[in-house]
Amino acid sequence: MAAYKDSLLARIFKARYFAKADPFSATLGSRPSYAWRSIHSAQRLMRQGARVVIGNSHHNNVWQEQWVECKPARGVQKTNLSLGQNEGLVSSDMKVAELLIEGTREWNRLLLERLFPQDEVEQIEKIRPGGTLSDDVYGWEYTKTGLYNVKSDYWVQKNVLEGNIAQVQVSQLSIDSLYQAIWQTKTSSKIQHFLWKCLSNSLPTAENMTHRHIAKDASCPRCDSGPELENHLLFQCPYARFIWTLSPI
Repeated sequence: MAAYKDSLLARIFKARYFAKADPFSATLGSRPSYAWRSIHSAQRLMRQGARVVIGNSHHNNVWQEQWVECKPARGVQKTNLSLGQNEGLVSSDMKVAELLIEGTREWNRLLLERLFPQDEVEQIEKIRPGGTLSDDVYGWEYTKTGLYNVKSDYWVQKNVLEGNIAQVQVSQLSIDSLYQAIWQTKTSSKIQHFLWKCLSNSLPTAENMTHRHIAKDASCPRCDSGPELENHLLFQCPYARFIWTLSPI
């Protein structure tokens, strides 16, 4: 569906399940069909290996889309500009095409160096855009051809995802020390209480409100691209990511 956006299947599923998002960030929704439930169950796996292959780059967001080459692919995560230095150079809906010299396939190196740290510039310059006559398409990172196949999918599942889960289970530490650190932090009691609620999953996020039968929609009210969990609210939401990117922290 990500590669063939104009197909009948993609148009039907988009209208029904992810009208304001994409297959990689769409929620399960209410009363999903068996087909969509099956597709959605593979969402995490597909996010691990899918990457936008840049063509004319007019529709891909610099911060949100998975276009920077690494495994898994990601958007740009850092910038040199603080909120006070923004000067209209960047925005939350900035497109990849704005980083190119107009009418060419060449990156605007002066702009890249002004906006991003050197490590991000080097990652971006490894990418060769297809040009104004080619569309952005999705490729699969774990095959030489860039085409998805079941064999590589199975390899990713067994060696990447399950391997990471096993490593986390072995190395995960108790969070008791984090609770202690919260109350020892020299700040206001209001901030301490907020941090405690974050760590305890007690914030009134849409997901929590839905779980308690107070609300019916668990999706993020700002971006509508996924359930509003605490991690999404504070770090993964495009608006939150944009603020962190511009933050001097």
